[in-house]
Amino acid sequence: MDAIAVDIGAEQAGTETGVEMVRDHYLGSADKALAFCHRLAKAGMADLFRGQTKDWPTITPSLLRGNDVQRKKAVTILTQFIEWANAVPQMGRYRGNNQQITAIAQHYGIPTSYLDLTTDPGTAAAFAAVSNENESEEQAVIYCFKRDDLKELPAFALHEIDVANLWRLKAQQGLFLEVLSETDVELLRASAIRVHFPARLLREDERRTIYPPRKSALEIVIDQWAYRHMIGDVLNRFARSGYQLMIRRYTYPGVARWRAIPEFDPSWMNWETGWVFQDDDEVISPGPDSRRRVALPRGLLIRDAFDRLE
Repeated sequence: MDAIAVDIGAEQAGTETGVEMVRDHYLGSADKALAFCHRLAKAGMADLFRGQTKDWPTITPSLLRGNDVQRKKAVTILTQFIEWANAVPQMGRYRGNNQQITAIAQHYGIPTSYLDLTTDPGTAAAFAAVSNENESEEQAVIYCFKRDDLKELPAFALHEIDVANLWRLKAQQGLFLEVLSETDVELLRASAIRVHFPARLLREDERRTIYPPRKSALEIVIDQWAYRHMIGDVLNRFARSGYQLMIRRYTYPGVARWRAIPEFDPSWMNWETGWVFQDDDEVISPGPDSRRRVALPRGLLIRDAFDRLE
């Protein structure tokens, strides 16, 4: 344990005598930070954790980070997901419980007013790891909370959901904190014990732990909804651009792929271009009477294709 870290026993005694608790602790490595979080848990000073690659001034849910246009779009997507979840048999155990459905949406990357928390310090440490070596010089952080303290904050509400058929959420030992008042969001960071340490790369074994490669039937159905929505969003961008996208079936390698539910994670959109684009040239029609052929290089990211047209 680094000398700069305050002894937990002394700090805990300090809270009983009215001495202000030390909120920020700086550790020399991720392993030392994780060990410190386990000590906090053992001492009864924390039982909920959240890892981030950076310590921002406020801990803000994804819905509240965007501008008005982005928020409106996020609300529309969330409404569509809730309507779908209440209609399909596979989501029957959550039907009518929009709080739990919203939590699932948050877990799958749809912007909501929820924040991801975990009861496991190791999971929080994994989410504080970076994927790019260029980011390894950043200072990561794990926020450590007490469940009872959070329940006393009127601007927040804790939600736990049935994870019987949500293996990834079960692996992450996850639960969710709903932000009820945007004006009081700064209170959350202030209530945490903040453990700072140098960021490190996410190990492959950690990635497979928090994102298990094997998926439940329910998770596959949710993935399918997310993939189709993502494709629809991309194609809508082309529709709004004034161009017409035409795919020649006889050269399209992915024509039958819609019939199978994919078994890979959402990052497929960055490389599995065969789902939307053929490998050769695309035919683009800027109007009903004129056509021109635009070459899309092999391996082009789908989200970059729209920018190539502009």
